[in-house]
Amino acid sequence: MGGAERADNKISRRHFSRSLARATLGYGAVSALGLSSLYSLADSVISAAPKKPETETLVQYAFFLLPVLEPTHARYRAVADKISAQAAQVPPIASLMADGISALDASDKGPWLELPAQERADIVRGLEATPFFGFLRWTAAEIVMRAPGLWETLGYQGSAIEHGGYLHRGFDDIDWLPKTTPES
Repeated sequence: MGGAERADNKISRRHFSRSLARATLGYGAVSALGLSSLYSLADSVISAAPKKPETETLVQYAFFLLPVLEPTHARYRAVADKISAQAAQVPPIASLMADGISALDASDKGPWLELPAQERADIVRGLEATPFFGFLRWTAAEIVMRAPGLWETLGYQGSAIEHGGYLHRGFDDIDWLPKTTPES
């Protein structure tokens, strides 16, 4: 979705770090809602956990946010399953999901899943500042990006702790800066 991807389809460490920071901030926004005060709404939102049509919306939304695997890949279904399980146990998450899915489907042109890609993108852009967007992006990134087979495609070398850290494993591959000579 962003223009920060390089032409060779690798994501730079800077872009990866920036995206991770944004996702963390989005998740923090969910936390900042004052979840303890939202628990008082538990009786009214227990039944708001995502149901079957909503599950498919979550699967497609996860793919829309991170289109790095095939749309039918099991990791996207795992995102929806995890969120559905959390929503069943935590009323504020159930409420967040119900409100977010309602916002997705609020278009007068029909449900989000039935809209053309450009209209879907416009709706998602309109939700970028919402806790729903941040929560789904964080959860999708956590589940989808844990696929080691995907790491090579993205240019991520994996954990470096067991190899002595990143200092000698690509920490200095800062290809977004111009090359300099020792004289400069």
